[in-house]
Amino acid sequence: MCWPMNQCARASFGSLVTMSERERKARGEKWRTSDSGCFRFNRDFTRIGVGRITRSSRTTNEREFNRRNDILTKLAESAQIDVLRAFRTGAIAIEQLVDADREQRLKSADLLGVMALQRPLWAVVTETLPRMGASEGTRKRYEVSLAALRRKLGLTLGEHPQILDLERIQWRELRDKWGRSPSDWNHLRRAMSAFLTTLLDDKFHPFRRRIVGRIPIAVEAPRVPDVTPLVFWRILRHVPDSYQACFVAIAATGMRVGEYLSCTRFCLRAATFTVSVPGTKTATSAEDVAVHPTLWPYVAAAIPSPLCYKALRRHWRAACKKEKVDVRIHDLRHCYGQWAVDEGVPEAKVQSALRHKTAAMTRSYTKTKEKGDAAAAVGRALLSAQSSELAQVAAQGGKHGRA
Repeated sequence: MCWPMNQCARASFGSLVTMSERERKARGEKWRTSDSGCFRFNRDFTRIGVGRITRSSRTTNEREFNRRNDILTKLAESAQIDVLRAFRTGAIAIEQLVDADREQRLKSADLLGVMALQRPLWAVVTETLPRMGASEGTRKRYEVSLAALRRKLGLTLGEHPQILDLERIQWRELRDKWGRSPSDWNHLRRAMSAFLTTLLDDKFHPFRRRIVGRIPIAVEAPRVPDVTPLVFWRILRHVPDSYQACFVAIAATGMRVGEYLSCTRFCLRAATFTVSVPGTKTATSAEDVAVHPTLWPYVAAAIPSPLCYKALRRHWRAACKKEKVDVRIHDLRHCYGQWAVDEGVPEAKVQSALRHKTAAMTRSYTKTKEKGDAAAAVGRALLSAQSSELAQVAAQGGKHGRA
């Protein structure tokens, strides 16, 4: 926020600036220049809480330099403290201040916010990423999504787009051409929301709300793989013996693949048959998970993982192809939930085991079980009616009418 200046302080500051310039001209001194020959600012704004500004004016023309130097004076007199601070740290460029002066916006209350949105988009994304997300895993997903957005846009926004250019994107058209899963698109939406929230330091900033509001939410169909425990073991027959334990560990614990790969031998709790999951998605996902004692040897042999993600994925995809099934590695986590529900485990317990934040996230497994129960009941009713019909036909001499 800008600091208000009373008339006395403003007058004092103005006199100080004028005196400094007069003294310089009287002595015939010139401003220092950089190696490139550009004049450099050397302005002390300590009195108003900014400090000394010693930055290049990015001009070799003395007349233009004086004009740019006057812009700093105007900002100080307009109490644009945050703008001066941003310029001092390099967050905004002198060219942006020149444009603002030309457009007579130096006194605008939202000057800093507008100028922040005029910065180069992809450079600011790279700068902001380390501050986004609650965990390293989340930041990595944001990075992947935003990199995919940059590739998809290509030259649509030009070679050097500004943050403001996000308003030019036809988000609905982009979603239709995205070419990836609905889940992947929604990841992008979350990444863009996190980027703008972090950058503007305001979840309710009008620009952020406009952009996020224009990005449609893709409908995600719940992923319930058509895999039984028997099919799982059949797939595993096509995996090299030395790596089979990796996939058993994921299926037996319900861990996300990233969580499994982050496990070290210190995560194993052999006495209680539990694994201390690091929690790569959120801080709350770090928790102990239980393992059936019979499957513990597989888990102990698989942690730490002997394979990186790419190798793990390559072996699994090759095995699924030989068995002629479409199952992703992450589907093993879904299998954990579905198999638990199929065995009669209550929904609340499955939610706890999978470390889901809400019951809605676990609901897809119980819905599949409930649909199966309903189908079984209908099947029994049809088969019972069929048996009665066949018995009646037999009693009437074996004649069966056709509908």
